[in-house]
Amino acid sequence: MISKDNLTLILLPFAGGNAYSYRDMLSNLQTTYDVLMPELPGRGALSNQPLIGDANHLADYLINQVIKPLAPKPYIIYGHSMGGLLSYVIVQKLLQSGLTLPKHLIISGRNAPCFKRERQVHGYPSTTFWSEINAMGGLPKALLENRELQAYFEPIIRNDFKLVETYHYIKPDSIFDLPMTVFYGDQDHMTKESVEAWQQENKQPVKFIEMKGNHFFIFNHVTEITNYINSLASL
Repeated sequence: MISKDNLTLILLPFAGGNAYSYRDMLSNLQTTYDVLMPELPGRGALSNQPLIGDANHLADYLINQVIKPLAPKPYIIYGHSMGGLLSYVIVQKLLQSGLTLPKHLIISGRNAPCFKRERQVHGYPSTTFWSEINAMGGLPKALLENRELQAYFEPIIRNDFKLVETYHYIKPDSIFDLPMTVFYGDQDHMTKESVEAWQQENKQPVKFIEMKGNHFFIFNHVTEITNYINSLASL
């Protein structure tokens, strides 16, 4: 239920994620937030729809299905990893089209878009693919031990990695001018330089917050992250 007065928090999932990816956050978020965790095509309740393997096309989908129906309500976008890239592409499109921008943009586990991933994990053979995914952390044990589950999720995760790895960055004519925060793990595969390059995308100073952990450090810092999001509700 979306309230007329509440600030809306949009949570965009990481590769392989779905509408329940951030459920651990919900109990600690202030009730002044209306939380939207949109399901992406090809998974969960939308498993009958085709996957979208292009960041621009998926951003268009989310703008039409999630952002535009909110107007003129204020909102915040948070995205981890793939969700961070989608958040960036969405805001770029909103900026270009003159639509209402988020009150705050929060990105975690994602380096700046000008840094292209060299590895093309989405094309790896199945055994190597799962080895790479497992090395990133965050996979439930049940998935690692169940071949049937892997067979179901592999096309979804491959699609999402393809979306990230084939994204083509073009230096924008106009950069952001909005509050922005970037969380990153101190043991993630990204360099600090590639994370701090987010500042090139924004006129306002970007707040960088380092946390202990690998790519999925967010699961070990739910309270800290949600407390930070809660602090933005009154701004």
